[in-house]
Amino acid sequence: MMIIDPYRFGGSAPASISYLADYTPTIAGLVATSTGVGFGAVAARRLIIVAVHWTSTVSTSVLASATIGGVVVPTIISGSRIGSSAAGNSDYVAFIAAIVPTGTSGAVVATFGGGGSIGAFFFVHRAVNIISDTPFDTASAISASTPIAALCDLQADGVVVAAASCAGTPSPTSFTGATKVYEAAPIGTVTGANDNTLAAVSNASIQMLDPGSTSGAPSRTLLVASFR
Repeated sequence: MMIIDPYRFGGSAPASISYLADYTPTIAGLVATSTGVGFGAVAARRLIIVAVHWTSTVSTSVLASATIGGVVVPTIISGSRIGSSAAGNSDYVAFIAAIVPTGTSGAVVATFGGGGSIGAFFFVHRAVNIISDTPFDTASAISASTPIAALCDLQADGVVVAAASCAGTPSPTSFTGATKVYEAAPIGTVTGANDNTLAAVSNASIQMLDPGSTSGAPSRTLLVASFR
């Protein structure tokens, strides 16, 4: 697919992205809340992107609704590894994002559906000079083999984010097509990456490599989203 770049002639500054921090929210039933989440300095068209990693005792869990800094946000893309943990729990990951024009911190709240008991974790990215909070493209993959790859269209002067979940604790993970910015082992291993995208690329391959997690079938899921 040929990517037409409508932004080059609009005078918009290139977007850029950075990783901020991770948070373990307070859980009340099926609601996960983190207050005082850092958003970084106020900047033009600041987009806060949160990778929500969670685990549930049921295979039907969903991210039903969420807010970032009081802004109601949709789920951009989600994925799961059903019955993937040693205890038989299922692991999930999703991206949410919002343009947050004011303030340097705020609350992130995620409400889950589908029943069961949950544990959740938030990993926060900050992008600036974003033209639209609607992704330019999204992609996902699930696999029992490594590396796992997802093909995502990228826009010039944009950004890309990735999040993955692996069974077990196969540290260290690595990425190609983006720069790894976090890795933790609260629920198996969760890992993520981001990068600035200098040129428009069709079907860019974003890959996550781990050194051989084996428990669970399939044992890996990967999400990718690009913005401009």
